[in-house]
Amino acid sequence: MATLLTCIHAPETIKERPSLVVRWLEKARAAYQAAGREEEWRDYLEQLTRRHKRKYKLMGMLESLRR
Repeated sequence: MATLLTCIHAPETIKERPSLVVRWLEKARAAYQAAGREEEWRDYLEQLTRRHKRKYKLMGMLESLRR
């Protein structure tokens, strides 16, 4: 999981391919939920949101992951 998250955090990936990032984050969310680690997922998503708050297109897409 760490390698996947490192890859999607690359600035060029986030800037140029936000939909790819969100697709991978959906898979990560499913893995966290399957492992019963929903609180850790919410914390991670919150950190990600704070770090990239100026990327408005990404923020709109991340909103769908908050459920």
